Amino acid sequence: AVGAVGCSSEPDGGGNVVREATFRVAAVGPQTCDDASWTEAACDGLAAIERELPGTSTTIVERVAPADAYPVFIELADAGYDLVLAHGSEYADSVERAARDRPRTSFGILAQHVLRGAEVRRISTAPITAETIDPESTPTFT
Repeated sequence: AVGAVGCSSEPDGGGNVVREATFRVAAVGPQTCDDASWTEAACDGLAAIERELPGTSTTIVERVAPADAYPVFIELADAGYDLVLAHGSEYADSVERAARDRPRTSFGILAQHVLRGAEVRRISTAPITAETIDPESTPTFT
């Protein structure tokens, strides 16, 4: 089973019901959200996605070794995540394989890495805003 940290739709404590997420994003990272480095940047980015795109929920699976990544990507796809991000080039082979095996899920890689297949998109470092991603549709990355 995948152990993840992230957000989900729940009552906000003030009696307001938070809308169920319509677009779900997951990331897989090599360290923890408090590493003051690469994985923390991913967590900050996921938090920005939730702030900028109402109705979006995010999660990250921390401390995933490259050798263990493929089943994590498959489990996230099978759990219904719309977009699954590999946060590091060390996951390139696993995420490309998962993208071929789960074509209904969008996969991306956050790394400076040349991809061999068209199933996975390299994600730009441009800011993510409501204008760049519509949570009602599948995003296209270049």
